[in-house]
Amino acid sequence: MSELTPDEIRQRRLARLGNQTPRTSAPTQEVTETTSTPPSQPAKQNLHALRHGASSMEVDHSQDSYMDTQSDKGQSQLDVDSGIETMEVDDPEPKRKRISSPGIVESCYNISSGSEATEDQVKKALCRVFAVSWSEDLSKSDKILYLQELAHLAATSLTQPLDLQDLINQMVMEAVFVIQDSPPALTATEQQSSDAPASGFWKDKTYHSRREFSANVTVRPSTDLTLLSYLIDCYERISVEEKHAPKRSSVPPLSNALTAARKQCVCFTSLTLQGAFTQSRSQYVYSALIPFLLSHNLPGDFLHELVHTVYASGNAFSKVFSPILQYLSRFVAANGLSSDKYRAPLAVMSDLCSIKASNCRPICDLMVQQSNWLPDPITQAEGTEIEKLSLLGPFLALSVFAEDDGKVVEHFFPNHHMSSDNAWAIYKSLMCNLEEVRTHCFHIMHNLLVNPSTREATLDFIARTMERNSKRSQIQFDERFLCGDGFMLNLMSVLQKLSQKIVLDKKRSNEFDQIYVFPEMYYDFFFSGLPSYNNQSEGPLLKCNIHSFMDSLAITTKGPEPKFSTECFFLTLHCQHLSILPVTRKYQRRLRAIRDLHRLISDMEAAEPQWRELPTAGRSREQLKKWKSQYQRLQKSKMCADAGVLDKDMIARCLSFYTRTSDLLMRIADPANRCTQVPLPDTVPGYFSALPEFYLEDMADFILFAL
Repeated sequence: MSELTPDEIRQRRLARLGNQTPRTSAPTQEVTETTSTPPSQPAKQNLHALRHGASSMEVDHSQDSYMDTQSDKGQSQLDVDSGIETMEVDDPEPKRKRISSPGIVESCYNISSGSEATEDQVKKALCRVFAVSWSEDLSKSDKILYLQELAHLAATSLTQPLDLQDLINQMVMEAVFVIQDSPPALTATEQQSSDAPASGFWKDKTYHSRREFSANVTVRPSTDLTLLSYLIDCYERISVEEKHAPKRSSVPPLSNALTAARKQCVCFTSLTLQGAFTQSRSQYVYSALIPFLLSHNLPGDFLHELVHTVYASGNAFSKVFSPILQYLSRFVAANGLSSDKYRAPLAVMSDLCSIKASNCRPICDLMVQQSNWLPDPITQAEGTEIEKLSLLGPFLALSVFAEDDGKVVEHFFPNHHMSSDNAWAIYKSLMCNLEEVRTHCFHIMHNLLVNPSTREATLDFIARTMERNSKRSQIQFDERFLCGDGFMLNLMSVLQKLSQKIVLDKKRSNEFDQIYVFPEMYYDFFFSGLPSYNNQSEGPLLKCNIHSFMDSLAITTKGPEPKFSTECFFLTLHCQHLSILPVTRKYQRRLRAIRDLHRLISDMEAAEPQWRELPTAGRSREQLKKWKSQYQRLQKSKMCADAGVLDKDMIARCLSFYTRTSDLLMRIADPANRCTQVPLPDTVPGYFSALPEFYLEDMADFILFAL
């Protein structure tokens, strides 16, 4: 092939240019402008895109694609101008979109604001927490308190922790002084402002809280109530600040400021409850914290913080919480199962007893220190006094029996004639209420027994209660001088739940201990003076031989002191003797009385034609009317007793406990075979001979009743 002449080369170039579009001249200028852009320009544009909400892993690649296109066009134009023929090759791979380099993303995070709060941010956060400001214009617009006195203090630096605490203390003190000088604020239900903050607001130097109270609680507007509402709202606003800025509030200086603010709120609450800003208090004065407790509208950890803070201050703990304990006891005593008002104080008492501080339960310690924890007997009605006057008496006295609470009869059984379906619906409702009461009482008693410093006092309270009601074991007794049936059944249920986990079988070297630790389980308890049952009837062992038998027992067996499980088991056994057995006997007598009255009324009405014309007809009519009225009262009391006696859960617990007791008695009577082989041994062990006879009698009587 011969070489092309210059004219032929020029003609081919012109032919190639004729096939190009008229836009071929534009890229030349664009290439010139593009090549003049600095190399770092795409990185700056990508960084700008990230700052304005672009994803950290994807950026806008339109600029890159545009530059790639312009580069291709520029290269083609250069080829044309240079006269070099472009070679025909395969299409190149499509260029991958470039992702922003780690350096660019990292620089974006570094450019963002740091997690530490500035001094100005800390001051603004504290102003939001305490709803105060030293700017008059801001206070009017945001309904917060204007405190001119804070302007000079806030102008100083807060680099030192003491300066920060001074500012917080000054904020709270100034707000407290303003509340003291203003009239008591209205409750939340009386203030319905749509533009008011959710937690509370200031209006005309009066603080209005949006905190709602329960309808069962009587709220008394007072200065103390307003102070507590303000302090509790401030405590809650601290949590709001932490929620809105979790990272910033978790590191100093904002974390230190919020911690100090939270502590100041709790401390000022303690001072308010002690009457530091109004008047001094006694343990029987109404506490302003009661509406908040009964309404369950306190922040989650506020009560725990208050207990921990006040418990460390010594005498202040009793001044703060003694009025609360006394009021809860009186409130439950005034309200029975006929309304739902008993639920809140019972739950509050259970929650208070469960609070721990320094490996103890401060509220439990305070309960046993109350003057009415175990009052001394004043009259011969010792059992009634411990039910009505003791601190825990009203909680255990919640009952469905008509003799204990007449309001239950009026509320649930207004008519003595009721269909079985309606009656059982009411029975189930009352049984559920009773089970709830007994569960709360169990938690209270369990916390008292778990706490080492209150265990002995609690056991002594249970034992003294049973001792003062020992006459309930008699066939006939005066109910006016003893605790009611509901009180004793509730105490029995609590003890049954406490003794459920007691293990009676103790093994030693994979063999049953032949002594079965019975000296530990019975005699050290039975004659230790806890419940005085020395006058109870024993078995074949004569009373005159009791002391000699105990002396020989002390010589032959030297075991450890009785443990809590031992005492709890026998307290439960004796409590069932004083509670469920008298109740079942009374229930059966009531059924017989109802049948007898019904027969008398039927006979009298059947014989009415015979005595209608007699001179004594008026007296007969009065007698018939009296019998009918008595029949109606007995029928209503029987319906109440059905809910208390025929409780399946309670009967199941009694049967379960008696099953374990029978197993224990068989192991004592026949340690070798557990009474599984007949004939039984001819010799009766001394332990079994010394047992009270009512252990076996009670089991037989209850099984007959349950059947």
